[in-house]
Amino acid sequence: MPDLLLGWRTSDLLDDSDPAVRVCAALSPAHVDRPRALAILLDALRDPRTTDGWFPEPLPCLDGWFRFTVLRSALVVVGHRRHRRGR
Repeated sequence: MPDLLLGWRTSDLLDDSDPAVRVCAALSPAHVDRPRALAILLDALRDPRTTDGWFPEPLPCLDGWFRFTVLRSALVVVGHRRHRRGR
């Protein structure tokens, strides 16, 4: 899968100084098999209230609290990694 989200490369954003930018980059399906993306998502889940507060208005493409989008994505990444290992 190419490293693109809506036509933009997102790999460099995984190292952005803003945690909200890093998490949004990690949400890209292109990073489903990347340990760095999973680490970023899990780190954001350590403080879910802060993660929810990154965006004062709900993002139009997401339902509910942002933390749940992060959680769903982390679960997809873990599931993908387990599937690839044959577990």
